[in-house]
Amino acid sequence: MKWIIYTFCLTICFLSPQDTVAQIIEQMENGGGSSGGDSSGEIVFDNDIDLWIDLIFFGAQTFGGIFFGFPAEWETRNEQARAGGVEMTRYPYDESNGLYRMRAERGYGIRTQVNLQYLTNEDLLHGFQAQLKFFPHPVASLEVNHLQLFEALDDEPDQLGFTNIFAQFNRIRHHKFHLWWGLGAMHMAGAADETALGVNAGFTWYVKKPISIYADMQMAFLTSFPRQIYQFRLQAHHKRFKFFGGYEGIQMNTDNGRNRFHTPMWVIGSGVHF
Repeated sequence: MKWIIYTFCLTICFLSPQDTVAQIIEQMENGGGSSGGDSSGEIVFDNDIDLWIDLIFFGAQTFGGIFFGFPAEWETRNEQARAGGVEMTRYPYDESNGLYRMRAERGYGIRTQVNLQYLTNEDLLHGFQAQLKFFPHPVASLEVNHLQLFEALDDEPDQLGFTNIFAQFNRIRHHKFHLWWGLGAMHMAGAADETALGVNAGFTWYVKKPISIYADMQMAFLTSFPRQIYQFRLQAHHKRFKFFGGYEGIQMNTDNGRNRFHTPMWVIGSGVHF
């Protein structure tokens, strides 16, 4: 792989003894003075432009590989596409697979999930959340979810809502593991309404039939401070249906990040795949 070769070459360059390294050490030892050679005390790096180009290229290739796939992965995906591609199951564990089938097994290209859940902090805060995940293609998905919170105060109940929409790239599409990240927007509706650009990421690990582990995070800068909604669920699947319980938290940084407000809640819910 090309990026491995670049990494090896850059490592050799940095580890190889250079005159400039000796000059730096000598200047440290001599209090910044020059010892022979160029009396000006300047340090000259040969081919520094080429080095920066290589570093930028390596950084861009690494960044692209992490988020979109490394070259070897795309070669494998091309082979998979010629053999039928990686397609989706009717529902998780319809056989031995999770959300995706094994390589070159025939399946589906369009799938949908709907989840409904109840949240509580076992005190005055309660809420409901609805989540829709639509897969127009195994590589991409669209997620829309709404979280509505209610607080039972003595004088008058208070409410706060979060609506999120994200276009997602399904980065890992393995028959046992699914990982995605996305870009979109978050809207907060309460005493003040505000909408901001947001990001999300998450995974589902299909451990063993009928169990899976789900986790996700959504974040946006609302009222100039980051709002983070994240959850962790243990899920049990039965044909098209799933039942789950877990934990959901809402974290808000305020006062230029000096104060942090965190609300933990228990979650119970169910979902359907079709």
